[in-house]
Amino acid sequence: MMSPEALIGQTLGGLASASSLFLVAAGLSIIFGVTRVVNFAHGTLFLLGAYIAWTLAVPLGLGFWPALLLAPVAVAGIGLVLELALLRRIYQAPELFQLLATFAVVLIADDLVPLLWGPEDLLGPRAPGLAGAVRIGGLRIPQYDLFLIALGPVVLGLVWLVFTRTRWGLLARAATEDRVMVAALGTDQRWIFTGAFTLGAFLAGLGGALLLPRETIHHDLDTQMIVSAFVVVVVGGMGSLPGAYLAALLLGLASAFGTALVPQGTLVTMGLVMMLVLALRPQGILGRRLRADTLPPAGPGAVLRPATPTQRLGWGALIAVLALSPLWLGSYGLSVVSETVILALSASALHLLSGAGRPDQLWSRRLRWVVGAYGAALAVVKGGAGLGLALAAGIGAGALGGLGVGWFVTRLGGVYLAMLTLAFAEIIHGVTLQAGALTGGDNGLVGVWPPAWIAAPGPFLWLVLALVVPALIGLRAFILGEGGRRLQSARDAPARAAACGLGLSRVQALAFVVAGAAAGLAGGLLAFHKGSVFPTLTAVPVSVDALVMVLLGGIHALSGPLLGAAAYSALKTGLAAGTDFWRLAVGGVLVVLVLAFPGGLASILRRPRAASAPSPTPTPTPSPLPVSPPRPAASSQGEPVLVVSDLARSFGGVAAVDGVSLTVRAGERLAVIGPNGAGKSTLFALIAGQERPDQGRVTLLGRDITGVPASRLARVGLGRTFQSPRPFLTLTVAEALRTAARLSLPRREADARAAFLLERLGLGALASHPGGGLAQGEVRRVDLGLALAGRPRLLLMDEPVAGMALGERAALMDLVGALAHEEGFAVLFTEHDMAVVFGFADRVVVLDRGRALAEGSPEAVRENPAVRACYLGA
Repeated sequence: MMSPEALIGQTLGGLASASSLFLVAAGLSIIFGVTRVVNFAHGTLFLLGAYIAWTLAVPLGLGFWPALLLAPVAVAGIGLVLELALLRRIYQAPELFQLLATFAVVLIADDLVPLLWGPEDLLGPRAPGLAGAVRIGGLRIPQYDLFLIALGPVVLGLVWLVFTRTRWGLLARAATEDRVMVAALGTDQRWIFTGAFTLGAFLAGLGGALLLPRETIHHDLDTQMIVSAFVVVVVGGMGSLPGAYLAALLLGLASAFGTALVPQGTLVTMGLVMMLVLALRPQGILGRRLRADTLPPAGPGAVLRPATPTQRLGWGALIAVLALSPLWLGSYGLSVVSETVILALSASALHLLSGAGRPDQLWSRRLRWVVGAYGAALAVVKGGAGLGLALAAGIGAGALGGLGVGWFVTRLGGVYLAMLTLAFAEIIHGVTLQAGALTGGDNGLVGVWPPAWIAAPGPFLWLVLALVVPALIGLRAFILGEGGRRLQSARDAPARAAACGLGLSRVQALAFVVAGAAAGLAGGLLAFHKGSVFPTLTAVPVSVDALVMVLLGGIHALSGPLLGAAAYSALKTGLAAGTDFWRLAVGGVLVVLVLAFPGGLASILRRPRAASAPSPTPTPTPSPLPVSPPRPAASSQGEPVLVVSDLARSFGGVAAVDGVSLTVRAGERLAVIGPNGAGKSTLFALIAGQERPDQGRVTLLGRDITGVPASRLARVGLGRTFQSPRPFLTLTVAEALRTAARLSLPRREADARAAFLLERLGLGALASHPGGGLAQGEVRRVDLGLALAGRPRLLLMDEPVAGMALGERAALMDLVGALAHEEGFAVLFTEHDMAVVFGFADRVVVLDRGRALAEGSPEAVRENPAVRACYLGA
């Protein structure tokens, strides 16, 4: 039982730590909230703040308080240069390239800081005037801790004033909400981003400078702080300053009391708190779910192709050379080759998720790799297992770890998913350090050697090749197969994939298991290669190494992780042997890579072939699409396909949809129109499963689908197109249609359906073209094909001709009409082009302020006085 004095002491200590942590997390939150950059270098800015403050206070003799004022300004200047020289060039790049660029800065600083300040820990001065203590009961509380507790709310209030009382702050908040709207107002967002990054750097430098009177300054502070700051920001809600402050308080107190109650559970505490909060509220305490249109684009990517016969011959020759390398390489060289091959498998497992799946799986690879390594090592050390059984244990542990994490976190996405997997990884890191009886703690698990007949470097390399090559072939087959195409579609356009019937959680969970098994094998082989497993294997830089390999080789190439592992290993080994500052050199190479060669080494190797290839033949213009035949008037007595009853949905007390009811019958074309803000988009989102209504009911073919997820609706007869369609960038048009059709139909029928749609929609000439290289009219036709791939009974179309030329509009709607007549599906659509509405619809429903204003034939609606007054302006 904790005494009252101890309770007060732990509370105040936790609040002081929370206030210091908040200052750093606030800067990280501002940078992400405005720029959407996950700044891995924020810990480096914090570290520079501490070292610069020490330099000003001690060697230059300025004292603590002047150093506290000047050091954050200096760090803000460094942040300004970093933003202008590097980040400004890559704001529109995929998330992984931004993360890689900031990690390159970390590598550079890792060598520069010891070079400038030496390798020893530094002791900072006391804060004059706050060097004593205040007695509370029987406790002596440092005055400086009380100062820190008060400083946190003060900084929060000042930053809040900046964002609510200044023009820059208002524009920055607007950019956080809707970048497109801010750009439309003529605002130069570059300077908003520059200001946000500079302010964030200032706060990081302030946090570092404030550390001087409390702790010694050492080189590992950046890694420790960035992990803690990430946890605070994500738990509080990405981009929310009040949320970051509340999260810092929560985590600071949890850490303080966790340390008092379970002294060896410090590292686990923060991970558990983060995991619990995000599992219950994925967007964090005060955060909001990120809108897809506010995030950086995924990038155009490239279609993943099977290897050509020449390429297969080249890979076979390389394997033969590696297998024969014991004839001329010594023990050290063979050891490097074996480790490189193992790392290639680990990087390929990450590529399965980051390249073919999602770019937010960095930390989950760390988890599976570690679980595999420790699983194999524990099987040997604790269970006395042999090589085969131990490797099987590593594979099984990696697969089970992947399944467990995948099941738990696939409800999240983007940065939240990345950070929740980071929480799992931090828990594992804490366990490996602090569960000494099981893992050996800092001493690790030693004696994990292969049997004598395979222990020599040459035979061990043959073992590695015998296991890794089939595993790489299996990963390649998975990526090129149905599972890989589904992962790519979920990455390129998740909303579109869900509307086609793709259950994202299932396919992501499968990818976690496959990648987990591969990473587990790599971890087990590494354990036998090293003869031991230490907690350093769970460190953050080891996880980022695999990401660097994937991006160095090329994320959009199947050979990328193999090329990247070889290049990174050669760089690291060669530079480490020739210089003490290899991180500085590797960081510089990564900066050049991000800026000049974002496609990685694979893209460089493809350029000569692309230059020598003949110019592509211009895509032929498809023949005019067939005009819809005359149709009989839709019968009002037809079978109801869709019935919407008293549907309502409010946001923040504002009724977007208020008691709307409508019926769509078989073969009917029903238009929903209304002025901006009438509730059309919300109504369609409620029908399509993107939102859950507050009240009311939706039935499709007599089946209640109210609130049913979008991924399940395609299989019960609902197809939909999007107002702003996003194609599957890295699938060809034919692959996209086949993938969509196979989600709802048997394989043979699905392939026939895809072939029919290619011809019927005039897409035959584009069958082998990637979705990322299509014109707007072509994207619209592909989107229509994806919506029709599962033979729907109801086609939902959200502004189907937006952005199209007049001739293309008529052709597309005539095609929809012809297909609806041939296949008998009903159409529910919304459109601002009244010529399209009145020329295509059998019946029209008019919404105004969330309510149905009028309903009837196009002629009756056109002449309705209320409609003319509200919508047509007459």
